[in-house]
Formats: sequence, structure tokens, C-alpha cells
Amino acid sequence: GGGGGGGEEEEGEREAVALRQLSAAAAAKIRSFSCLDAQKLAWALASLRAGEAGIFRAIASHAAAYRGELRPQGAANLAWAFATVRAASPELLAALGEAAAPARLRRFKEQELGNLAWALAAIREAPRGLGGACLEAAEARLAGFAPQGLAGLAWAAATLRVCRRGLLRALSALVASRPPGLEVRHAAMVAWAFSTLRALDAGLASSLVAVVAVGRRRGCSPQSLSNLAWALAHAGVGDARLLHAVAAEALPDISAFGNQELSNLVWAFARARLCDAAYAHALAREALAPPRPSLFRPQELANLAWAFAVASGAAARLLGGALAPEVRAKAAEFKLQELSATAWALAKLRAEGRGFMPAIVRAAVPMVSAGSPRNICNLAWALARSRSDHPAFVQDLAERALLKVEDFKPQELSNIAWAVATLSARHLPLLDALAEVAVDKAACFEAGELSALAWAFARLAAHEPRMARALADSAAAKAEVLAPQELSSLVWAFAILGAGPGRALRAVTRAAAAALPRMPSRSLAGLAWALAASERGGPGWRVARLLGAVAERLAGAL
Repeated sequence: GGGGGGGEEEEGEREAVALRQLSAAAAAKIRSFSCLDAQKLAWALASLRAGEAGIFRAIASHAAAYRGELRPQGAANLAWAFATVRAASPELLAALGEAAAPARLRRFKEQELGNLAWALAAIREAPRGLGGACLEAAEARLAGFAPQGLAGLAWAAATLRVCRRGLLRALSALVASRPPGLEVRHAAMVAWAFSTLRALDAGLASSLVAVVAVGRRRGCSPQSLSNLAWALAHAGVGDARLLHAVAAEALPDISAFGNQELSNLVWAFARARLCDAAYAHALAREALAPPRPSLFRPQELANLAWAFAVASGAAARLLGGALAPEVRAKAAEFKLQELSATAWALAKLRAEGRGFMPAIVRAAVPMVSAGSPRNICNLAWALARSRSDHPAFVQDLAERALLKVEDFKPQELSNIAWAVATLSARHLPLLDALAEVAVDKAACFEAGELSALAWAFARLAAHEPRMARALADSAAAKAEVLAPQELSSLVWAFAILGAGPGRALRAVTRAAAAALPRMPSRSLAGLAWALAASERGGPGWRVARLLGAVAERLAGAL
């Protein structure tokens, strides 16, 4: 009863053998083919996703020999065929280069021009100038392009990184008018392209999402919806209603999404801070459905982990625990950026009991020398948050941070300092360098970053008077927006670092007094110690009064 499947497989194998034999015979006789016949053969084999590399090399040589005879349609078909099977060669590119000369491009019809631009963008080895020439020729003739052609031009421009403002403005106006035949897949392609080129504005985004919202469901595939969501989130345009419209189409059919499409969708919702609990549960449930977890690739695991760490909540913690074993098993396949993002995310989700950090450290050691400041900080922060004992790797991270400290953003300075302090890694050259850079960037720190940086230096008893004064001045300006725990940490840190009485301490203690009713007991205890230490420096009645209020709160908590 089960023989039908075997028969189909045998038939498919016979067809594959026949196509290989046909390809070999055609390659042997390619010199006898006319230019048109060779083009038709390339198109047919590419359409069937068939043919050995040898036949395409033979066709490329044939095209080079007859390149003076290449007509517009033939050039477009050849380019499409070689782009589809990814079999470009210098001979082919030389032939296409002659066909795409500006004087000859004027003879191309719009569809031929669009197909050639798409193919030249898809052929990675093609010189950017060839595709750029096609886009330049298309710019004056956009009104003659169908929606699919417009989408293809946008995709080609983004893939080639050709940011022709006139072309983008004209494409945007045409697509925003939602011409007949514009489908969701076209809208998604345009959104992806404009977002990649950082040219997607709120008006165009609304028009593209409207293609989904008004019910033009043809072409509304998982790939289109995930690409559209990615584009909106990456560009940071529009409001939550746009992504809600995409979610309304995507979630009912979420089981039809492939792993990459699912991870991109989750990433987009998290990037846009669309942290709806119902969405999170639906997406987490689908991500955990067997056999998905075991099939996720490194980038997909990294996207999912990061997204759910940003979203937080019960569903996120559950997913983090399920992803950690997959990360542990596949860590050697990750790129450094994926490792660092995943380490940060799983540590934030408190999945440390799953034993993922040793595998991440082993995989990261050979790559960390090429790490960016963000990579280094994420790895160090994850080690500190998960309390992982890898002292040699921590020292290596500190050395790498020292080499790149001038490139660190304020948040990265704060995070690396917090991490080395939490791990008790007293790397003096790094601390000296961090202090020097922090002085220059003190005014740029957010309130929480100030608190973490000051706490780190105080915990390591790393006295840097210039930095302490700079942080104190910055804290004075931001005291009103500091959280209760941050206020407590700052007062404690300034007491140890000797920032001294003055405007900063007055501002921080005034803010701490206002936050006192909301301050947890642990912070109160630290604040009491810090105020007592500050009192010895003689700051006056304000600190004494606050110390008394803290004592009353602590007594009430006993």
C-alpha cells in the first residue's frame, strides 16, 4: 500500500538523470547552438533548477563569443538564469557588461530592464556599476513598470546599496499610490528595500501596511509578513498600529511560518517594543513546538533569545530555558555577534542553570580578538549576570576592552565596568582607561549608567578623583530621574570614592529623600551606611536629616 511514494521518487531520479545527460550533451555541442538557442537552454535549465556547473560554464563562454548579438530580452534572460543557479563567471559578466552599456539600455523594455537589474543585483560577483546603470536607465521610465517590476527595482537598489534619491522618491510615490496589482509580497519587498537603505518613512510605511489591512490577501505569505514586520521595526517608523495590522494577519497562521520567518517576526515585535502578552505567548508556544527548537539555526536562536529577553515575562523565561540546551549544543556554529547577543539574552532570562555559558566561552575564545565593543560588553555582562567562573576569559575580555575603550559608548563603558566589578576582576589598566574616557563622556551618561559606573569603581576601591567629580556633577543634573536603588548606589559610591560634599551630594540626597518611601530595605541599609560615611565629611543638616529618616524606615521594617 505504501509503494506510491517510492514510484514518485524513482520517477524524479530518472528525470534528474535525463537532465544531467541532456546538460552534458548540450555542453559538448554548445558551439553549434545559435545565440538564441543557448539563451533558451540557460533559461530552461534555471527554471527547472537543473544542470551541472559545466553546462553553465559552456553557455557563459558561448555568450562571451556572441556578445555582440545579445538582444535585450536575451541579456535579461541570461542574467536571470545565471543569478537563479548562482553560476556567474567573468565571461558572462563581460557579455552582460556590453549589453548593459548606457546606449544599449535605451532599447530595453521596462520588464527586461527590471529583470536585468534584479539579476545583476543577485549575482554577487557582478560589478555594482552594471546594476547601477540599469537603475539609472529605469529611473526615467518608472511609470511603465508593473508593481512586481517596481518591487524588483527597489530590491536591486537595496542589494546593490545604490541610494539614488530621485529613484527612491519616484518609487515611493508610485508604490504609495497602491497601483492595481500591488500585492503583499510586493509591498514587503519595497518595505525591506527602503528600510535597508534607511529611506522608509511613516507615510510610505502606512501605505504599504494598508495593502495588508485592506484585505489584498494574494501573496500574503509568511515570508512577506515577516519581511514587512522586519522592515517596520528596523526603520523605527510609524506607530504600533502598523505592526498590530501585520500581527493580525500573521498570528492566525503562525504555524505556517518557517523558522527564519518566525524568528524575524519575533525580533521585529521586540525591536518595536510591541510586548503584548498574548502575542508573546502565541509566539513562544509556536517556537517551542517540536521539532522547532532542534531545527533553529544560530542566527534564529540569537534573534529569538534577544527578542524574548527584551519582552521579558513568563513566556520569555520559559523560552529561554528551552533555547539554552540548543545554544549549548550549537555554540561552535555561531558567529561572535550571535554568541554575544545570545549570551546577554539568556543571562537576562536567568537561564544560567542550563549550562550554556561554558559552551559560549569555548566558542568565543578564538574569535574575541575581532570583537566589537558591544560584543565584548555583552559577553562580560553575561558572565557577570550568570556568575560564571571563567577568569582567564574575563581577563582576555578586559584586555580587548582596553584596546578599544575609546570606541565605547557610555552604556558600554558602564556595562563593562559593572561586569568586571561584579566578577572582582581588578584590571588596573582597564580601570584607568575607563576613568579617563568617562571624564570626557560624563555628561552623556544616562542616570542608570552613572549609578552602575560609580558603583563599579567603588566596589573595586578604584579611586579616580577626576572621574568621581565628573560623575558627581553629571549626577547632580540628573538626580531627579534616578531610581531609588540608583540613588542609594550613588550615595554609597560617592562615600567610598570621596566625591566629597557639595552640589552633587545635596542634589542626590534631596532626590533620595523624595524616593525614601519607595526604597527597598536593602537599598535603605546601603544608603544608611553611605550617609553615615558622608556625615563624617561634614555635609551638614540635610544629610543628617535624611540619615534620621532612613533610620526610622529601617526601624519600621524590623
